[in-house]
Amino acid sequence: MRTAAILAVAAGFALVVPGAPAYVAPGARIVSASFERLEQADDTTSQIALSGDGRHVVFTTRARNLFPDGFADPADAFTQGGIFRQDLETNRLELVAAGDVRPEAAPETLRTRGALNPSVSADGRFVAFSTGERLVPADDNGNVDVYVRDLRVPASDQRAYDLVSAPTPPRRPSSIVPARTRARRPPRARRSRATGATSSSAPPRRATSRRRTPRPRPRSRCSSATGSSAARGW
Repeated sequence: MRTAAILAVAAGFALVVPGAPAYVAPGARIVSASFERLEQADDTTSQIALSGDGRHVVFTTRARNLFPDGFADPADAFTQGGIFRQDLETNRLELVAAGDVRPEAAPETLRTRGALNPSVSADGRFVAFSTGERLVPADDNGNVDVYVRDLRVPASDQRAYDLVSAPTPPRRPSSIVPARTRARRPPRARRSRATGATSSSAPPRRATSRRRTPRPRPRSRCSSATGSSAARGW
């Protein structure tokens, strides 16, 4: 009984030794590990998210032994962990975004707040997270911003990261033209019904006819003396 307890403690101690081979008991699976190097994370792992299809696991870690080959620390500083994505079908471990940056001379001092709070899409392709590191040129402040990483694009490509917490101008459809630049349509020429002339500014006037009052015709009177008639006007 005592021997079994000692072996259990020794096995548990072996799991937390930096650089120890990745081993888990039957029925469980460790994801905070590099199966290419056969090493598990050498520091704390937290903030786990599972994709909707159950294939990808995203986690935050403070480990420094999971970075891919060729990853370089800043001058006079080191990167402490970050966000990683583990493919449960291929056992491929990918770096999503780097973690905190701390100076070598003062490891307890935080120079740049790294990636935290991951959230993964249903198919595992996109990972949202927050970070204080400026990953795109559009990030022109020192605040902690929200990014989305496309894992189908290499991290060296600027299209891999999308800054979503920065205000962007709304996209305007090409069919919409501002009023001040819209060409004005000239007024339609209208034809007058009375005169037949055209006018482009004022509406046609209503045609009217003026009735002329007829003048009375002069009457003929017969003179009793002479028997002739004389015409008198009014």
